[in-house]
Amino acid sequence: MVTIPEGGIVGRRGIIRRLSPVVVAAAGLLVATTSAEAATATRAEAMRAAVRMFDRSLPASLRTSLLPPTSAPVAPGTFLELFTRPTPLLVNGVTYQLSMDASTTTDQFGSPPSLEIGLSRLTTANGRITAAQGHVYGFSSTSMTMTATQALASIHLDTNTSFTPTEVDTTFTPVATSSTPCTLFTGGRGTVTRAVGSLASTTFRVSTGTSPFFGTITTAPQSASAFADPGCFSGGGFGGSSRQSYTFYFPCTGRETIQTGSQFGVAGWSAQVGFEGQNAYLFAGTGTTSVTETVAHFGAGLESASDMPAPEHSAAGALATLGTAGNQLFSGAAAFVSRHAPTVSPVRTCSYGRHLYHFIATRYVGGMSPATASPLAALFDTGTFDYHGQTATLIIRRYLT
Repeated sequence: MVTIPEGGIVGRRGIIRRLSPVVVAAAGLLVATTSAEAATATRAEAMRAAVRMFDRSLPASLRTSLLPPTSAPVAPGTFLELFTRPTPLLVNGVTYQLSMDASTTTDQFGSPPSLEIGLSRLTTANGRITAAQGHVYGFSSTSMTMTATQALASIHLDTNTSFTPTEVDTTFTPVATSSTPCTLFTGGRGTVTRAVGSLASTTFRVSTGTSPFFGTITTAPQSASAFADPGCFSGGGFGGSSRQSYTFYFPCTGRETIQTGSQFGVAGWSAQVGFEGQNAYLFAGTGTTSVTETVAHFGAGLESASDMPAPEHSAAGALATLGTAGNQLFSGAAAFVSRHAPTVSPVRTCSYGRHLYHFIATRYVGGMSPATASPLAALFDTGTFDYHGQTATLIIRRYLT
């Protein structure tokens, strides 16, 4: 899920990744996410590099016995990614943007190919974005194959019969490529390659299992970009060799934040009054996951700050209310109650509009529950997601400058 503690940026690599660029951009406007998530994304990239290093450190005999055979002639341990530009898809009279993202690390034990299909749409009013929702369907199995030729002359992705009735068999052919020399994590030199081109699908059938949206999708994307990284430390996919140092400050988040659920859990909710008390934002995410398949639904909606009034709080606890009037993606109401003394942060620094601000965050731990007969709900196209009450956290930020 996405949460919102003291100062955050959108930092979601995982299942969202490149799938829904429109929704990710909109959510960046509507919802600030956690510094913890940004750190999680950084750790994920670092872990990927560490796993590559371990994989390449294995003796050839062990690699041969442990790793499944592959026909990909690119270097072992190369991270391959194939992702498409958004393709308009009309579903029940509503236009969604369809994206596909496939990736694998060649010849690497424990890293099966994965395929993710993302659908996203925006809601606007008076020329501005007021809501965004996205739906992601992910598949991963060692029975899938994703192979590439040197310099990304072609990429072939085939789910085979791993997820019947879902089946995708597509081939990428580049129309333009570029290559950049780099230094590898394991030493020596390598080349990171990028390409843009077309997709030709022998079969494209994705069974989402959700209704009334989206059923079985048969509209295949026709253009894509590709990326091949052999494990670059500089000059390639993981940053340059510059020794310049700088200080980064997280963007300032809102006046108050209510968040519930764990960022490692299946479902989560967040609500926030924006910086300087401008507008309020709600976010909800839910889904299911198994060893081989993932379904995720997420959305963000904008409303007046009056629907999240300033909370009552003291050294003994806090009370806050959350409404949804005027929110095009949410309905109902909820209330936060804490009967515990808060924890207070040291002075922190954030940035907003090219200026630095200092603030103190006061954090209350309590619970949030429905405040009326109509529970808080996210009105996803795939079905209503109701909030039934969970442990929650209220964060109140007092800006000093």
